[in-house]
Amino acid sequence: MLGSLRLIQLISWSFRGFAIAVFLAGMCGTALAEYRLGSGDVIEVAVFGRADLSRRTSVDVDGNISLPLVGEVNVNGMALTELRSKLKNLLSTNESVRPADVLVDLIEHRPFYIHGDVARAGSYPFKPNLTVRHAVALAGGMDITRQRSNNSPLEGAALRGRYNSLLVDASRQQIRITGLRAELEGKAEFEAPASVSTPADKKAIAEIVQLEKASLQARVSALAQEREYLGRALGLADANVSALDRAQKQDEEATRQQVEELTKIVDLSRRGLAAPGRVSEEQRATVLLKSREMDTASRLAIARQSREELRRKLEKADDRQTRVVRELQDAITALEGLYTQLAAVREQLALAGSLGMQMMSGDQNPPDIVIIRKIKDAPVRLTANEDMNVEPGDVIELKLKLNWTGSGLAN
Repeated sequence: MLGSLRLIQLISWSFRGFAIAVFLAGMCGTALAEYRLGSGDVIEVAVFGRADLSRRTSVDVDGNISLPLVGEVNVNGMALTELRSKLKNLLSTNESVRPADVLVDLIEHRPFYIHGDVARAGSYPFKPNLTVRHAVALAGGMDITRQRSNNSPLEGAALRGRYNSLLVDASRQQIRITGLRAELEGKAEFEAPASVSTPADKKAIAEIVQLEKASLQARVSALAQEREYLGRALGLADANVSALDRAQKQDEEATRQQVEELTKIVDLSRRGLAAPGRVSEEQRATVLLKSREMDTASRLAIARQSREELRRKLEKADDRQTRVVRELQDAITALEGLYTQLAAVREQLALAGSLGMQMMSGDQNPPDIVIIRKIKDAPVRLTANEDMNVEPGDVIELKLKLNWTGSGLAN
């Protein structure tokens, strides 16, 4: 009897665990189905022909964005398709704006956060297809310096962890410098440099190389597309200005001839040689021609201004080379600073001796990783691994599990 009751309880608990797992999986699937906007996302609203209504804005802590004409709009939890529809309806109430003229795009996702046993905990910009492994690489790799104690083996481990962290930073700067030099030469690909990483950091370095290559390709592609678009737009603007310039000259000539004709008719009317009402007809024709001439002149001025704006944008795109040179100089300076820090820590390791260097036996165990993710406005703790995808706004908790020898400690 007791055995039967025990079996029933086990079946009940198993079913309950299965139901909870299915529920969480369903929530995760829903969350991934369509991206929902939240605080920290950056949105760009562009209105064709209305630069005064175009705006790049970030979602504030209350989930609002602020736009001309419509004021504050709450976008928290909205899909991008819903926001597009809403803003088109709001902005198209103005007679000068059509729904088709309104473009809404997500420019930058809200950041993700990582803390625990990593070199640099904090917030980092989100990129599509980012995994936990990528996130750890961006945070400088796993860092054992958080496992400190007063025991001398752990003091040595702290120094080694600091040294390895600096090695990862130096490798990242080398990769960054290689990518910037490739961009300066107009290349969309580069060969990974001979990194100064240790064997334990090879995975992190490989991930950083992959991310830098993807970033370089995106930058080069975006710059090429922008130049191509601006070049075509500038060509159309030149053609428009030329056409309006010719139209203005034709209007001026037509107005001049009409004024001469009006002068003749007025003279004939004074001598009684013109038909009644002829003067009024010529005056109306003259007014219409002058009005058309003024309208053409106004359109020509606007077209010339638009052409100058496109030229400035094209020049600004070409200035990317200058900005790359400055970024390259900053990266080289940062790398030299890291080399200085590496030399200092190397001296500290030499003074500390080899005791701390022998602290760990074999490879470390896989870390404990938890992702805290908002699902239906409620935080949910998800057990994760290094290959799990990260979403905007996620908080990653990482804890190392080490194999200790010689110190009497065990995780």
